[in-house]
Amino acid sequence: MTAIYVLINLGILHALPISKLAGSKLAAADAAQLIFGGYSSQIVTSIMLVSLLGIINASFLFTPRVMFALSRDGLFFRSGAMVNTGGTPTTALLITTVVAIMLAGVGSFDKLFAFTALLSVLVDVAAFGTIFVLRWKEPKLPRPFRARGYPLLPAIVFVGRLYS
Repeated sequence: MTAIYVLINLGILHALPISKLAGSKLAAADAAQLIFGGYSSQIVTSIMLVSLLGIINASFLFTPRVMFALSRDGLFFRSGAMVNTGGTPTTALLITTVVAIMLAGVGSFDKLFAFTALLSVLVDVAAFGTIFVLRWKEPKLPRPFRARGYPLLPAIVFVGRLYS
């Protein structure tokens, strides 16, 4: 999967000059238009919009359940652990919906993207930081997942993500 991502990016970099890439709102669509012509830009844009719907759906499935787990463990509002008769974490879903509506009103896609990027960095730093904290506080705890190259590789990723 990573190889496909890198190859697509290399293809875009090869197809578009840096000046056009810098001013592009959707580089993949611009590159498709340049390479294939016709309706290729609209097709790529449509595919990306459908993909975006999938990402939004995954977020609305994932985020309330994380809040539910945090609430159940006493790390978030106690009411976040409430579920309905079908097992849906209703309070956490309501909080997620309200926050999503607030974020939709921030004004522009650029601001929303910048905010999302900041949150992504903070979550990644917290996740990689937990590896070191748990190994220091709970050295005898069984580890169902391996951190390859510990401590060097996780430290490199942690520092790299911190400075990104």
